[in-house]
Amino acid sequence: MIHLPQISVVREGEQLRVRSPYHPAFPPGARNLGGKWDRGRGEWVFDPRLEEEVRALLTRIYGWDGTYPVLISDARVILDGLPATWREDRSLWLLGRELACRPGRDARVQLGPGVSLESGGFPPSGGSRKYPALKWHPGTALRVFDVPVAKIEAVREQHPKAIEEIPGARRVVQGPGQVVPAPDPARAAPEVGRRILIPGEGG
Repeated sequence: MIHLPQISVVREGEQLRVRSPYHPAFPPGARNLGGKWDRGRGEWVFDPRLEEEVRALLTRIYGWDGTYPVLISDARVILDGLPATWREDRSLWLLGRELACRPGRDARVQLGPGVSLESGGFPPSGGSRKYPALKWHPGTALRVFDVPVAKIEAVREQHPKAIEEIPGARRVVQGPGQVVPAPDPARAAPEVGRRILIPGEGG
């Protein structure tokens, strides 16, 4: 199983239709580009002339725009390297996905798909009834599987003490369900290199 965000960008007549997993940063960015939410189909609809801008938005948020091939790897998130105020949030959004969430003050923290606890942990409760909080213990680290390398590199620039790429974990996703070992970087195909060098921003 690959936990790469499933993204599709399709031209349909005079519309550009985009389907992607929920991320709190995407709807505001989509609306800034004139995007409209099609509730019936669960897709965003854009003017097709803005395809380049839409793909750039997807890359900033998720680390890729749904175009294969894409270079992925696994990342270690050292929570003590993140801003201390983030301990007070109910959810941790990073690397293009929700890594952890405490649904209620007395509810245990739930990890997102493709996320495992490497060390440390979370207390059984945290925050208040109105504002649940993660409140991770010192030394807590998460392993996040199948992250676009472009996203790992972009987030590491913002939080260098919090993000590490797991050595030897790089693979290339050539299409749905098609994963192969990453080639020698010196011999990487130009199109793969282009995908991994697109900069990203945000969590």
